[in-house]
Amino acid sequence: MEQAEFTYIATQGPLHNTVNAFWRMVWEYEVTLIIMLTQCIENDVLKCNQYWPEDNMQWDYGDLTVEGFNETKSVNFTRREFRLYRAHTNLNRDVSKINSKSPVKDQPKRIVEQFQYTAWPDFGCPENPEQMLKFLAKIRSYYPYATKPESPIIVHCSAGCGRTGSFIALDQINENIEKSSVVDIRGIVASLRSARPQMVQTQEQYEFIHEAAGEMIKRELVRRKILPDKDTEYETTKGRRKRKLSLLTSTNTNEASDTIYEKRKTRSDHVAYIPMDVMSTRSPPDTNDSQKDK
Repeated sequence: MEQAEFTYIATQGPLHNTVNAFWRMVWEYEVTLIIMLTQCIENDVLKCNQYWPEDNMQWDYGDLTVEGFNETKSVNFTRREFRLYRAHTNLNRDVSKINSKSPVKDQPKRIVEQFQYTAWPDFGCPENPEQMLKFLAKIRSYYPYATKPESPIIVHCSAGCGRTGSFIALDQINENIEKSSVVDIRGIVASLRSARPQMVQTQEQYEFIHEAAGEMIKRELVRRKILPDKDTEYETTKGRRKRKLSLLTSTNTNEASDTIYEKRKTRSDHVAYIPMDVMSTRSPPDTNDSQKDK
């Protein structure tokens, strides 16, 4: 399996006593992209502090200043841009009141982007892969796989385990599908869990990764004109994902020989048609951790 080109930093969501260290990590590793997979408060429980300033505001975090600008909201995610400065003051400032000749304006700065996905429920998964794949596609429209990264990508949820691991696994799977013909889902998840305990924590998350991978593969085969372009219908009933796929076949026997499909059922009753050269298993490497996803 081809190794992913992108390097990730999986971390917990910043809290009031760790937010300065979080931005120091962003500065020291020259990070330009942050993926946030939680809301600050979920089910009346604090999951992550708001560690960024609003638009046209500057907040100081230790010796770093973060200026917020250009926030755009979509249905399931929000994109924000920040300017990051080295600072030597401890004031929160309204940027609109700063003189253009202020020393702060002359400081060397970096641009950091944050994508916050807001439709991943606590202790669960997105209702269907479509939402997450649109989110992933939007990120990669700004950071394509073909561009060799110069800095790691920070990914966090609350504890930095379940949702974080699931997203990183999906991003690596998507990159491998684009670059090669073999995707080792179990191997990717096992590798993540060996690097950071409890990455991809639940059976439901593991099944969701397989479901999303099946859709990624189908789209790639359609893009390569190996399969006809047919829509996939999704519906959700009583919190259980159900997937309806038409069995896609190729009229060209040479193409069909390269795209043999195997029908797989999982405990969540979704049915996926996945190329048989995709190495996978129904059971995750180890999902018996006592702590659930945060």
